Amino acid sequence: MNGNDVPTNSEASQHQLGHTGITTCLRRALGDLRSGSGIVLGAIIGSFAPALGYAMYLGSSLETNLTAFDTPLVPIVVAIGMAIVASCCVVLICAFHRIPPVVVAVSVAAPLSLVTLSIWVHPGPLITTLFTIPLIALGLILGALIGLAFHLLRISDSQVVFAAALALFVGSAVLGITAISWLGGEGSDAHVLISPEASPLSAVDAGLEDPSLPGPHETQLLFYASDDDPHRPQYGPVADEITPSLDLRPYLPEMSRRVEHIKRRFWGVDFDESPLNGRVWMPAGRGPFPLVLIVHGNHPMHRTPDAGYDYLGELLASRGFIAVSVDQTFLNAAWGNDDLRGRENGARARLLLAHLALWRRWQVDPTSTFFGKADMSRIALIGHSRGGEAASIATALNDMERFPDNANLTMDGGFSIRSVVAIAPSDSFFEPGGKPTRLEDVNYLTIHGGHDGDVSAFLGLRQFERVSFSGQTDDFYFKAAVYPYRANHGYFNTEMARRDMSIPAGWLLNTRGIMEAELQRKIAALYVSAFLETTLRDAREYLPMFSSPSAPPRWLPGEIILHRYRDSSQVILADFEEDVVPTTTSLPGAQIHAANLREWREIDLPLRARMLAGTQSNRAAILAWNSSDESDNSPSYYRIDIDGGSIDVVDDSKGWGLIFSVADLRTEADEPIDFRVILTEHDGNQVEASLGDYAAIALPLHLQTYKIPALEKVLFERREIILQPVVIPMDSRAGWDTPIDPTMITRISLVFDLTQRGRIAIDEIGFKPLE
Repeated sequence: MNGNDVPTNSEASQHQLGHTGITTCLRRALGDLRSGSGIVLGAIIGSFAPALGYAMYLGSSLETNLTAFDTPLVPIVVAIGMAIVASCCVVLICAFHRIPPVVVAVSVAAPLSLVTLSIWVHPGPLITTLFTIPLIALGLILGALIGLAFHLLRISDSQVVFAAALALFVGSAVLGITAISWLGGEGSDAHVLISPEASPLSAVDAGLEDPSLPGPHETQLLFYASDDDPHRPQYGPVADEITPSLDLRPYLPEMSRRVEHIKRRFWGVDFDESPLNGRVWMPAGRGPFPLVLIVHGNHPMHRTPDAGYDYLGELLASRGFIAVSVDQTFLNAAWGNDDLRGRENGARARLLLAHLALWRRWQVDPTSTFFGKADMSRIALIGHSRGGEAASIATALNDMERFPDNANLTMDGGFSIRSVVAIAPSDSFFEPGGKPTRLEDVNYLTIHGGHDGDVSAFLGLRQFERVSFSGQTDDFYFKAAVYPYRANHGYFNTEMARRDMSIPAGWLLNTRGIMEAELQRKIAALYVSAFLETTLRDAREYLPMFSSPSAPPRWLPGEIILHRYRDSSQVILADFEEDVVPTTTSLPGAQIHAANLREWREIDLPLRARMLAGTQSNRAAILAWNSSDESDNSPSYYRIDIDGGSIDVVDDSKGWGLIFSVADLRTEADEPIDFRVILTEHDGNQVEASLGDYAAIALPLHLQTYKIPALEKVLFERREIILQPVVIPMDSRAGWDTPIDPTMITRISLVFDLTQRGRIAIDEIGFKPLE
């Protein structure tokens, strides 16, 4: 207020802004835009361009049943939204007369639009922010520079100024093209370790058949479906078997009405009428054949991920399995919004059991196309991504009469699920009854690529640790983890791409080191087929594929593939899960001793992804040494004294082997790590072997998920810790005169004097009967 208490024009505008004032502000902003310098105009266009460009990209993949309007719909909505936001900013700033309205409008509307689009498509504020801020800044700077170049060309007739403006324009264009090329490029493979020559120690018998090759059966592709799918005619009246629908709503978490509306409009049904659709690869012949269900993960719902496992389904059918790719696309992310965030995995699991119930009914129904075809005593569940977690949950629910999160719901169960395969699985999105999923007396295989840009840590190792063997049955069970170093997430499915995340976050992924799609699918086919032959047909000759530290070189030459392994025949002395005391073991009465170690502790092994702040759910011993530190020439050692313990084993004429799992934790290394293993009998006799005689433990495998090294360091460790299995036979191969059973061993010593410097994780020390 002034001295006469009469408001000035400026003060009045701060208190009141009527319709005329708003119109004046907007006209003034448009006038500023028309009369402004090329720099301002270029900056405005450069700021808006990323949001509109990204909107056009999203529109090209949009399906809303509006046919021709799908593609332009998103950019039109975004342009209108930015205009509204910009107008509001102009009016707001005009009311306060502080900052030039156009500048504020641009600085708010463009980033806000891009952030909104990014979060909508790929939830994750960290990645969204890291992507959005540089992109907007780049657009603003390039737009301003190009605008300045045009401005100089317009106001000056000097040849020097013309040349400078032209150079500025070309330089800005080159910078923009370079930035776009970097975003669209694959990144760097400088981190990738080249595979050494395959060690003969890990070779599988040369006469063994490649399980990824087609079998003797002719195959046919059949379908079953609940209703008339509006997008896929094969899931409609032409299907070979019509199925009832399933009410999945009680198994689903709350979701927004908008997402429900989008799904209802797209699919034509609600969740209380969820379809039971299946894509069946059937072997020719009478049967019955082992039954394998395959379920996809969370892809955009308008894609067809259920068709992405045809390569696997056709292979399995040719080898005498019924392979069913289960359709769960209606549970997947509605366009641009993953509202359920994995909490729907309980419903995914329930759906798998409903499909098994169909096959149980068809098996005894003479009118069914599938009458008598399935061997319901030999069932396997395979899942990819969220489907991998769902396969484990379904196996756990199979033994329950009621759904643990709502006991009013009864379960279809009691199926003979012998085997579970989880490919790049998620974990703990859904926990039945609020507890992690635990499985007992079931065979389990998990496969995870080292260059997975979606599930960025080997979460399947958690479920691996939660699979146990009761010892209450004579049946043989095993669990295995397979780690193809150069595999990604998507190539396990033919409908997915090299980039494992949606744009824009997908532009930050480093994809240069990823293997070819066909090779990755061969790896999946090889291990899945061998696993099912072993667990559903008792073909034990394939076990060395899983229990050796590295892959069969004859089938996968030049590839680095690490294994973890555990079976029901093993007797474990030390798995470090009993307590936090480093001198105790899992065997009561036994003691651990060590000397001259730089590091000796027991920890929960971390996952590679720091952002998950989790562990592998597995505890191991960390041992480090440096022989140059030893002043008295006494080597570093770690030993287990069993004198006070009683090993409970059954004598086996095939003999026994010493086992342990180990990972090389050195930062850099040129040669595989090695150390001596000394076994002492009760009479004092000793036999010595070296690790290198029986296993070539992989060198440190470095990873780089993102193109930006600084971002990589914030989010990830350089490697995933993969413990690899080692077996040292306790017979003439290791220097024993006669095969020795474990009850004669009183001490196991690891002596670290073959590699000067070393750091390892070691776990699961014990014995196993030799094959």
